[in-house]
Amino acid sequence: MAANFTVFSRFSTAVLQHGRRNRGQLFKPTFKSSPSLARSLMVGPRKLTFGKKTDLELLMQHMKLDRHEKFSGLLPTSFCAELLANRCEDMDYKMVRSAQPFFLNYRVELLKQRVQFMEEMKLTPRQKRRDVERYPPVLMLSFANQGFSTHYLRGLIHCGEDMNGNAKFVHFLYECHPKLRSYVFEIESNLSSVCEELGITNECALKMAIEMPCFLLWNVDKATEEFKVIHRDYGLPSGYNIDFHTAPIYPPMTKASFKLKHALLTNKSIPQLVKDLELFSMSDILENRFELPHGRPEDLSRFLVDSSRAEGVNENAELV
Repeated sequence: MAANFTVFSRFSTAVLQHGRRNRGQLFKPTFKSSPSLARSLMVGPRKLTFGKKTDLELLMQHMKLDRHEKFSGLLPTSFCAELLANRCEDMDYKMVRSAQPFFLNYRVELLKQRVQFMEEMKLTPRQKRRDVERYPPVLMLSFANQGFSTHYLRGLIHCGEDMNGNAKFVHFLYECHPKLRSYVFEIESNLSSVCEELGITNECALKMAIEMPCFLLWNVDKATEEFKVIHRDYGLPSGYNIDFHTAPIYPPMTKASFKLKHALLTNKSIPQLVKDLELFSMSDILENRFELPHGRPEDLSRFLVDSSRAEGVNENAELV
């Protein structure tokens, strides 16, 4: 139905493989990207020193995340990633609590995305579980300077190769919504599908989601990596038609070589481990080598439509 959409570095140009429905004809126009996509993302000192809490601070509170005390007064000036502290309660490990489903929403979404990526790899549940443990999904939050909104890294979009033949990716950011419609039954349904794929219990899946590595990205506008905000109702790449085009979204997951003490991911902080904690670069954390084409990436157009519905926007939107 939809053909692949390939995005080039800095979104300066793009190539669409655009297929007409029922005909399968292809053409590849080249064009400049929309200026609305050239959004600068940053976390600046001004935004974290207001007397009134910023959207990011409120969102982190709702997501039961916090900055470690070591970094509480630190305001980095270069691009880096700061590990966030897990502030979940012990009861959160036991069940999806009806009064506070929101904090699990993005964690469970990313865990489900990570598990679905392996659907076509012909692995056993045990092998899938080991793969997730070796390359766990990761939640990365970023603060945009427009409207004080917060974004999270939804995934990576393949955009060709560099001069050395290595794959290049655009880092796809999507806006976080504190008033997102988070239903307990949907989160439980997503957890059940994870349990079935990995052959684990519901409590194990909850633990896997809650103890997902979570980071705060500082000064994204200074990153050498490419970051782009994409949304169904604003910020679509110029020429992108959601009914005809799509792109594969590869899940954000940590490298096998990236090692963190597991105690840093639990809700029991250990002062000595926190004391030795440092800031990270994106290349330290994020895996950018995927077993193409064996994995099953997420569909960009489908994600944009489904997410728009969850936000209460364009509820009648349909993918034809």
